[in-house]
Amino acid sequence: MKVLFIGGTGTLSTACVHRCLDLGMELFVLVRGTRDQRIPPKARVIHGDIRGAPTHVRSLLAGHTWDCVVDWVAFEEEDVLRDVEFFEGRTKKFIFISSAAVYRKPLPTPPVTESTPTGNKFWDYADKKARCEQLFHDFYQSRGFPVVIVRPGAGYAEFTLPTGIAGMGFGIADRILSGRPILVHGDGTGLWTFTFNEDFARGFVPLISLDSVVGETFHITSDEILSWIQIYDLIGSVFGGEGKYVFASSHLINKFDAELGATLLGDKSHSYIFDNSKIKRYVPDFSPRVSLRDGLCHSHDWYRHHKSEKRLDSGKDRLLDTIIAYVGSLRPVDSPRYFQRTSV
Repeated sequence: MKVLFIGGTGTLSTACVHRCLDLGMELFVLVRGTRDQRIPPKARVIHGDIRGAPTHVRSLLAGHTWDCVVDWVAFEEEDVLRDVEFFEGRTKKFIFISSAAVYRKPLPTPPVTESTPTGNKFWDYADKKARCEQLFHDFYQSRGFPVVIVRPGAGYAEFTLPTGIAGMGFGIADRILSGRPILVHGDGTGLWTFTFNEDFARGFVPLISLDSVVGETFHITSDEILSWIQIYDLIGSVFGGEGKYVFASSHLINKFDAELGATLLGDKSHSYIFDNSKIKRYVPDFSPRVSLRDGLCHSHDWYRHHKSEKRLDSGKDRLLDTIIAYVGSLRPVDSPRYFQRTSV
């Protein structure tokens, strides 16, 4: 099969690149060239920006038709219009990478299935993804554009760390190892699912070859469900530290930082239990194999061999310290919803 990835160096797409090549697909990757080291030599790299001048993009794609195109980087409705313009009549299948965050908040009664209503007005990113889905669906209904919608859950890789605080990465492990407290939204009992990128690839890549999936929507996640306290406890256990936790409501965190707050109010502050039966019907061999503990062990080994990648976001770190200090200054009578736990 001849496949084009628009993007291919992100957390989830990297594993999918490797799996496509392992299965013998002829894979082209259109990227800007900022992280080429993540692309295997067997992939055919096209350097360019899909959002660049249309005439230049057309020149990059000239002479090609595809069995499948996957857009990992579309976020705006104008991206949908661009994709339809460039690839209508030039691909048998087009996969739009959406997000499991599109589901309506507050979430209806679990479990979440693909038919759970969408409409997340708390987080602009999720709202835009849902609008993109609808526009693609309209093109499928009106013009037969061969779209497939895939909604990944929260993913991580060996070169990342799963966390409730967007952008912290290795900073979470660093806080644990240095004895500094971690900010946990809510009371830490909310349920969440993190999916290792190789597990996502096991469910996703077979869709590239299936004709029957055109017009369908899938979410793909791990089946392991953990509370946020269990997640942070596992990070501490694997990296060799003991977590100290400070709890604050997502609404309070949002008052300090609206961007971080949106990722909580629109996603992580809600307990997710996903029903993966649909992807398993279409891909019977799909069964997530990497537990969070095992995935964290992969990350621990990776960081041990890539010490220069232990980068910290000093701005995000200071923000957490500020919120934690504020929570610590509150008396229980003033704010009974905020409390601290200083040991695991």
